[in-house]
Amino acid sequence: MAIVKQSFRSLVKHPGSSLVSVLAMALGIALVSSTFSYLNGIFFRGLPFENAEEIVYIKQYDPAKKRERWVFSNDQVRYLQESTTTLQELSGFNIKRSNLRVPGRVARFTEETVVSPNFLELLQVKPTLGRSFLPEDAEAGSAPVALLSDAIWEEEYEGSAHVLGESLLINGVATTVIGVLPEGFDFPHRSDLWTPVQADSNTALNLLGRLNPGKSHSQAQSDLSRIMEVLAASGPEDQRDYTAATVAPYTTTVIGTRFVQLSKVMMAAAVLVLLVACANTSNLVFARISLRMPELAIRAALGASQKRMFQLLIMESIALAMAGATLGILLTLGLIRVIESFEKSNLVPTWISYEMDWRFFIVMAMVTIAAGVLTGLVPALRASRNDVHSLLQDQHGGASSLKLGRLNRALVVFQIAVCCALLSAGWMLYTNVKNGTDSLSFNPESALTVRLELLDGDYPNDDEIRTFYKTLINAVRLEPDIDKAALTSRVGMGKSGSVNIDIKGREPTPDRSPSARLEVITPDFFAAMEAPLLRGRLFGEDELNVTIINNQMARHYWPNADPIGQQIRVDQVGYEWATIIGIAPDLKMDGFGTELLSEPDGGAGFYLPHHQYPRRGMSLILRGPVPVATLEQTLRRVMTQQDANLAYGVLTLKDAIESRISVFRVLMSVFAAFGIGGLFLAAIGIFGIVSFATNQRVREIGLRVALGAKRRDVLGFVLRQGLSQVVLGVALGLVFTGLVSGLLQQVLPGLENQSAFGYTALGFGLLVVTLIAALLPAGRALRVDPVTALRQD
Repeated sequence: MAIVKQSFRSLVKHPGSSLVSVLAMALGIALVSSTFSYLNGIFFRGLPFENAEEIVYIKQYDPAKKRERWVFSNDQVRYLQESTTTLQELSGFNIKRSNLRVPGRVARFTEETVVSPNFLELLQVKPTLGRSFLPEDAEAGSAPVALLSDAIWEEEYEGSAHVLGESLLINGVATTVIGVLPEGFDFPHRSDLWTPVQADSNTALNLLGRLNPGKSHSQAQSDLSRIMEVLAASGPEDQRDYTAATVAPYTTTVIGTRFVQLSKVMMAAAVLVLLVACANTSNLVFARISLRMPELAIRAALGASQKRMFQLLIMESIALAMAGATLGILLTLGLIRVIESFEKSNLVPTWISYEMDWRFFIVMAMVTIAAGVLTGLVPALRASRNDVHSLLQDQHGGASSLKLGRLNRALVVFQIAVCCALLSAGWMLYTNVKNGTDSLSFNPESALTVRLELLDGDYPNDDEIRTFYKTLINAVRLEPDIDKAALTSRVGMGKSGSVNIDIKGREPTPDRSPSARLEVITPDFFAAMEAPLLRGRLFGEDELNVTIINNQMARHYWPNADPIGQQIRVDQVGYEWATIIGIAPDLKMDGFGTELLSEPDGGAGFYLPHHQYPRRGMSLILRGPVPVATLEQTLRRVMTQQDANLAYGVLTLKDAIESRISVFRVLMSVFAAFGIGGLFLAAIGIFGIVSFATNQRVREIGLRVALGAKRRDVLGFVLRQGLSQVVLGVALGLVFTGLVSGLLQQVLPGLENQSAFGYTALGFGLLVVTLIAALLPAGRALRVDPVTALRQD
């Protein structure tokens, strides 16, 4: 305890260097702790339910072609429920956009989660008001019922308990409210409504399971694969290849393997910044210990053992780390608030919690102790191993006995190299995201995208769906404020659906069937997007069995041939062979902003005419010579005339694009923050080592001046000490940058290394920082009086 008190007293005696050290440690620890808090919320704490580690995500698997799909039919789910021996609960769910109308209120476009009746039992969640679904709620012909989110209950019913038994319209169907779910419950995604899937429904379902106690993922996978083999043998032809199942934790499945890898890279980057902080603080500890060598010499002369002095010095470093950790955790609280704000942009699932739990504090304690030991270990060993005679004879304030110089400069070089790599990673992400937005093959300005979902009851068949959309298109075209209008099945700038395809005259390879992204459009789609065809022609108004492919698909499947005139077909029941009549520019069918995640040619896709393959859910693209706000007013007037009960969602095309790339902007900002933090620490390190070296060489500088050295020579001598470290650091940083770029490109296959200009600018910036950091000690060197310097002991 006495050593602890002495350590803190020693820190107080040197407030300047102690404060800088604490700030450096606080920055490094804050970046590590906030990153861990994020990863802890996703991977360790997991789902906010009892025994959440038992919850698994299940997919069908085709062993021959090594492909997965999440689609299960309601009948498959029921058969699996009855046959499994390793799962205590098994439940399907699907999320869809629906029209909600509360009596006396305006219709709204919202998300509805359709679930098996035992969904809440699987999650071990109970409604705060009312009851859960019962098996009879899912029977064919049963009265429609719904559970409400706490948010919609407060907003539409003002939190009244009388909501139970109230009727509302979901997609035009009268539905009875049977309960309200707990506040904050929004699993598996933000929804306002939960409804039971009917026994005779053809809704495609995702599949969740809860393991029996003591059962593993591999045991459940073997069990379900056995059942899937039976289902495949008796199922439709297009399902017979899926004779197995995959079972994995829900969180890692939903987050995705690439994000798991990316999270590891982010954590490694945060640890690198902490190492930079440790290197920086170690330099400052070296400098402070060198000034205390007379004190340490007296302690040694009075009988203090090397062990005692080592304990004292290492405890001082741990005390610095503890103070830095305290401030760092306060900074983390602010960073967590920023992370939580990402939820508003749909960047992260809302069920993730970032609160500081016992894991957080254990990790922070380990990081703090490790940082303290790492910071003070070498200085403490160097200082405690010197004998009394060498300490007392040192005429340079401890610098010679500690053998300072090379190690300190090496630490600064390391700091510069690391921050070069991190800033280069941020620059590489920035240039890729910017190039993606600057090199669009369509015009995102002054356009609206309007999502529509037609009600089953009002539009029960394909003919009525075609008639409504055709009437709507004709109506908006008559408006003077609207120049162009078209429909697409794609939602905003998200992904178009991926399908397996057949190419006429070409057999699929044994390990993989051809696949591409499918979008259903009206003939004027490319005109509305202001993206003219590269070759060929558009669909005729009622033309059948034709398709337009994008340029990426043409390059991928017909690299040395003309695809126009070739035929393709979706490998599903109900699709005919279609002749390719045109080649369109690439409109990022794999999702805007996801190009960094995509494998080469992941955006290959094709378009089919809506009049042949009508969809209930379509997006209306509108353009006009007026501001988008005026376009929206015109749209609302037309929609009221067409169907006053139909809800819809409106978004500018530019905002839709921005929402898709925001996750990469966040990622770019994270690496930039890491790099800037490292740069700040490196600047402090350069300042500290140059300042310390200058102070230690006052006699030498005085002697140089006395012997006739010009002051500009002295200035150059001092500045060269800092500049040499920057040159070495930037050179080593090139190696580090190559390693970091390689890691990022493994996680983000579409990432292109475009950091040459950025790295040159970075190197120049570091030179400027070095000049600024060295100006003060250089100025002091210029003001040295030769007589005064030579009289110093």
